[in-house]
Amino acid sequence: MAHAQPVDILYLFNRSLLGQRIIVDQSIEQMAATYKSARPFPHIVVDNMFEDQLLDQLLGEMPSLTAKEFLYCNDGHLTQYGLRSATGLGETGFQLVAFLHSAAFLYFLSEITGIRELLPDPYLQ
Repeated sequence: MAHAQPVDILYLFNRSLLGQRIIVDQSIEQMAATYKSARPFPHIVVDNMFEDQLLDQLLGEMPSLTAKEFLYCNDGHLTQYGLRSATGLGETGFQLVAFLHSAAFLYFLSEITGIRELLPDPYLQ
């Protein structure tokens, strides 16, 4: 089986934001087909999209769930910890969230899902 040329999702994006290359190992067309054919609902899993070093940095900077940055909610149906913004995640988390909210990444997701005009969640809710 021939391997597809890796898709560099930062080709639309300023690489300096994360200082890392983020690579997926399938073409956008392959990922779109996987997304559309997934059951029981359309979805896709992209393994190893972020380098371990980046994720280790993120974990090292994350505050404890008991820190004041986290909001706790338990309404009887859902128990959840959340943040009001990415600023509580540290520098790596802030940059990662900024990347995930970027137009380039949202366009990338639109190409895979076929859903146009995706919007980010600036409040992380």
